[in-house]
Amino acid sequence: MSSNGIVLNKEEFYLIEKVFKSGKNEPNINYLTLLAKIDSIQKAKEFDKLLARVYKCVMEKFKTFKKFFEYIDKDKNQMISIHEFSNELLELEPQLTSNEIKMMADSFDTEKSGIIQISSFLSVLNKYKDDEVNNTLKELSQSLEKKQISFQELMKKKSKND
Repeated sequence: MSSNGIVLNKEEFYLIEKVFKSGKNEPNINYLTLLAKIDSIQKAKEFDKLLARVYKCVMEKFKTFKKFFEYIDKDKNQMISIHEFSNELLELEPQLTSNEIKMMADSFDTEKSGIIQISSFLSVLNKYKDDEVNNTLKELSQSLEKKQISFQELMKKKSKND
């Protein structure tokens, strides 16, 4: 279920609906956990949108995020400061707000040390890439189901056309 960009599973949606209709507290609901989950979902969606914007800029200028990181990493020690990252990110995409830059930097600084390691930088990006691939595969699968064709049949048709 979705409202204003918040995605809840059916159970969460019905629990919230039940609470609002009844006007009383439900003992089985941990409200803080539910609110934290909603907040983390919202932040993840914001990050995905932001990363898609930055991705486009990085690909145009550097072709890969690894090359972007290496460009920032002047001393080649596979670490960059949050400050260096933020400055280069702003230079790359001047329309970014300070909150957006902070969100990006915080996401890559997994140890909260003020330093972004290349391993954590690429790990966050790989997770994003994996999520995108999974979403694309899911969309493809749903599309194939609607057309009542299997992936194998699709590949056979593609082979015949090649």
